[in-house]
Amino acid sequence: MKRGVVSVIFALLLLAAAVSAVEFSATLTGDNIVKIGGTVEFVLRITNNDFKMRTLQVMPEPYASLPSSAIEVFSADPQLVEVNSGETKDVKLTIRMKDTVLPNDNYGSYVTVQDIKDGSKLDHNLVMKIIPPDDVVSVSTSIPKSVAPGNEFSVDVKFKNNMNLQLSNVDVYVGSELFEEKKTMIMFPLQRREESFKFKIPSMAKPKDYTFSVRVYHEGVMNGKFSDTFTVLQNSDVKQDVSVERGFLTETTTVTKTNNGNFIATEYFDYPASFFTRMFVSSSVDRTSEDSGGLHWIFDINPGQSVVLEVERSYVPLLVVFAVIALFVAVAYYLLTRGLVVRKKVFKLRKSAGVAQFTVMLHIKNRTRGSVKDMTIFEIVPSLIQPSTHFGTLKPDMMQKGEKGMKFIWKIPELSKGEERILSYQVDSKITVLGRIALPPCMIRFKNRSGRIVNVMSNPVSLELGMEKQ
Repeated sequence: MKRGVVSVIFALLLLAAAVSAVEFSATLTGDNIVKIGGTVEFVLRITNNDFKMRTLQVMPEPYASLPSSAIEVFSADPQLVEVNSGETKDVKLTIRMKDTVLPNDNYGSYVTVQDIKDGSKLDHNLVMKIIPPDDVVSVSTSIPKSVAPGNEFSVDVKFKNNMNLQLSNVDVYVGSELFEEKKTMIMFPLQRREESFKFKIPSMAKPKDYTFSVRVYHEGVMNGKFSDTFTVLQNSDVKQDVSVERGFLTETTTVTKTNNGNFIATEYFDYPASFFTRMFVSSSVDRTSEDSGGLHWIFDINPGQSVVLEVERSYVPLLVVFAVIALFVAVAYYLLTRGLVVRKKVFKLRKSAGVAQFTVMLHIKNRTRGSVKDMTIFEIVPSLIQPSTHFGTLKPDMMQKGEKGMKFIWKIPELSKGEERILSYQVDSKITVLGRIALPPCMIRFKNRSGRIVNVMSNPVSLELGMEKQ
């Protein structure tokens, strides 16, 4: 009875607008409802009613830290404030209750504000209304993430009574869509206990995610819970046979997958192949994907069904490509070497008195299948170099001077099959003028066996002084 009267008095003091002294006053704001083991915050607003500045110290109840107190922590921030005349300053009060306090009861405390100079002070009362925590009983456990049909699902569930009261007839429901078990127990004040539960997963359970839950009821009200998910695995029995058959530049891999289980199975097959190799790989089933690791297939196999995959790696197309290239090269070489061939070369003779002398040689060979007639050789000597009158076995039939230089013309009535001719002449170049000599290709015009006029060009010649480049 006496304790109830005190509680009412504390509540009335909390609702009062202000508690003041002659020199300074204080008011309190904040929600005074706090859970067991929880924290509550107040704002203490101090007003200086004096004509001078005051330095005030805020001191929580000195008995708050005693073992017999319901308060575990009581702090003020800041603890020391300077308040000018007519000014108001706020101080934050933080109170954490012990988890041994009882619910549905009021707990009182106070805070002291004292002037550190003249010692004047006032006490301001606080009242906390204690309510039960959100979970009267805490539940925690760790469940298997996956389980196969027909296997055992085992879990250890931990319980904690969060109140300093004995709880009788606590009903605990543990289960899921596949199973459930109920236990009734008594929990002593602040008790911790652990219970083990074991369930058999039905062999025909569908492979999917299931919700596992623990629900705690006290007097018909849910006062604790836990929830998580686990997965029932597919009960598929897939048999795989792989055979490899090798031949000339070929390799055939045959994969047979048979689902002997009761549920659809998703199976995979990976075939290692580099970027080059996969160009020569074919398969009886289109590949699902490919990456740097190779080729990949994904199969959905129904119960009792078999899937056959044949992967063939054949380098025969590559051999065919090489054969075609070789044939093309041979034909090209045959065609290039069967005609009239003219090669142009430059030889350096000597260098004296700032002048370099060179010999230009034209090597002509008839590699056609017969004689060529009315052959005319056109050779142009650039104007930057001077031709001499020294010629080899055959002098030009005509020499013409033009804008680009001197043109030499030889005429040969007939050149038999396999016959060769070598034409040469000398040129002079001033070293002080040129560092590089370039001679254009030589052109030959003739009639082939069918009487058609054909033009043939020689190779060009590029010459550095002192070094020949062709």
